[in-house]
Amino acid sequence: YKAANEMYVSAALEHVPASGAMFWTHDYYLFLVPQMLRKRYKKGLIGFFLHAPFPPTDVFRVAPFRQELLLGLLGADLIGFQFFGYARHFLNSAFRLMGLSYLFELGGFLALETTNREHRVHILAGHMAIDFQQVQKLVPTLDCTCLRKKYPGRVIL
Repeated sequence: YKAANEMYVSAALEHVPASGAMFWTHDYYLFLVPQMLRKRYKKGLIGFFLHAPFPPTDVFRVAPFRQELLLGLLGADLIGFQFFGYARHFLNSAFRLMGLSYLFELGGFLALETTNREHRVHILAGHMAIDFQQVQKLVPTLDCTCLRKKYPGRVIL
């Protein structure tokens, strides 16, 4: 798990322009990426979105590497969850397992004050989805000719 996250970070950092970058990672298999990025690339903005439910604290607290997983996520500037209940589970875990308190900020954001960072980690609860009807309207007009030329022999979905 850790090695896979390291490989992801190394690959991402190979493509950072001189002007800086924003990193956006998704889901539980990349929990460690935000902190790994933060250690190796200090000036980037880092976002993380969890599409799967974050487990309740009583479940998460028995995870073997719970502290490392929380620290990994706390490397992000923004952590997003599909529903407020999932964000609440994360905030409760951060409080109960690490003693981190959350606060409310202008604009409706929740934030965590971390002991190992100079700024706050913002927490967002909001759905991430596509407008299916809009995409369905575009399907008949899509021309994949340029993609087929660029990637011959590959399946374009």
